[in-house]
Amino acid sequence: TLEERIACDSHYFVTMVFFMPIHKGVAKKRVKEIVRSPHVKKPDIDNIVKFYMDCGNEVLWRDDCMIHDLRCKKVYSDNPRTVIEITIVGEYAPLRR
Repeated sequence: TLEERIACDSHYFVTMVFFMPIHKGVAKKRVKEIVRSPHVKKPDIDNIVKFYMDCGNEVLWRDDCMIHDLRCKKVYSDNPRTVIEITIVGEYAPLRR
């Protein structure tokens, strides 16, 4: 269950894709060209990522410090949304001295 996964000392690989809206002023025939192209305007990707990382605490993972690998990108879309893929890599084994 999700509760059991949160409770164990796992670490995570997370992919986030932010599908950003296309400005309403763009001509309909240009929309197809723009879909999936890089979105290089505000909001900044680091601010969006931080928001979702904090929201995931105690819901998707115990704490966002458990994420050891993160991939993210912002692209234009005619269907704005956020897609988050979480892979539980395994149990975290702290270094012993």
